[in-house]
Amino acid sequence: MTKLSTVCLLLALVVTGHLMSGSLAKPKDHKGPKCKGWHDLVSQCSRYVAVGKPVDIPTKRCCKVVKKADLSCACKKITASRHKRINVKKLVLVASYCGKRLRHGTHCGRKSIILY
Repeated sequence: MTKLSTVCLLLALVVTGHLMSGSLAKPKDHKGPKCKGWHDLVSQCSRYVAVGKPVDIPTKRCCKVVKKADLSCACKKITASRHKRINVKKLVLVASYCGKRLRHGTHCGRKSIILY
């Protein structure tokens, strides 16, 4: 359960940051590296990783995006300002629920993923 929680949290943080911020959802996002699937993650999954939102099961569409996205790259895009909107634990949970696990030790924003 802890591994699933960590993956979902990371995914949630990435998605929430994009949806909750107009600047994150725009294609002119220059914060961090270009990542495969970043904008799709923001548009389809941000509500599941948002800070202050209840934990919810991601949609099939969100999971499809998660499976195609480069999550380790997306984690590098979680800046301090995005970290305020993205719950990394939810991101890890969402990713895990969708069948894509982040590696132990992956840095996502200011967090390091620890899987047990």
